Amino acid sequence: MPAYRAALASLATPPDTSKLVRCDEGETARAISSLTVRLMRRRRALALQPDRAHKLEAVIGSLRRLQNPHLAAYQLQKRTLLSEPFGALPSAVEPAALGVARALIAEILGRVPPQTLINGLAGFGEAALRKARDGGVRITIVPRGRKLSHCSSEVAAIVPDIDRWAAPPAGLFVLSERHVLLRGHAMRMTVAHEFAHALDALTARRKSSYHSYESAEVRACFASATGFVNEYAASGLDEYFAEALRAYVEVNDERSSWLPLTRYDLFVRDPRLFELVESFFAAM
Repeated sequence: MPAYRAALASLATPPDTSKLVRCDEGETARAISSLTVRLMRRRRALALQPDRAHKLEAVIGSLRRLQNPHLAAYQLQKRTLLSEPFGALPSAVEPAALGVARALIAEILGRVPPQTLINGLAGFGEAALRKARDGGVRITIVPRGRKLSHCSSEVAAIVPDIDRWAAPPAGLFVLSERHVLLRGHAMRMTVAHEFAHALDALTARRKSSYHSYESAEVRACFASATGFVNEYAASGLDEYFAEALRAYVEVNDERSSWLPLTRYDLFVRDPRLFELVESFFAAM
């Protein structure tokens, strides 16, 4: 008898679960159990190899995903695929073709963009990328050994010691400069989150403001929310909106300590904000 095969969906190229056949709860439980055993073995082996710590990070992220209550098993040829509900709800955004995304991001970055940047931003759609380019948004990938404060006069003036923080940010959006700063190791989700801040700023009526600050509807949603897409979304109005945009375009990363986000998560946890985000993208 062939060995039971279960796999966890890739977050780099997530499946469209609306086109897959969902398994019953028993099969989902079986797949989670099987994959947990394999990943725990892998974790123990990697823990004994300090030079492979980067691979351990991904294994721990996978184990965390197995605890997601929205995870389900789907039939996929000769194996069972465990996945969050990617594509479970239709999107108002048509992802930009990779060639188009590459060209537009190159204009914003000022050079040929790395694949991580393309993968993190293509999902926002061509209209959003053109809006960012035409709105003067800049992206800088901070070289190794260089400080964030060296790349932004605003950062240098307000938080010059940011690089000495216990956990310096991998990404930052400088509102007054419409400038996205990214470390070279920044993940796709960091790229998407900071770009979401840029879109929030571009659609504001006032300079150096955010649409989320000016919108009575977004402010009301935040003030009355009974659920958030994740803990970080609860930390402030701009983070609330940025994480909602990222959830809507379903950009995630295997190395993240956060559970993956989907449109379904946003709809279930904050349906009023879901409607506002959908309208936001539809009007782009």
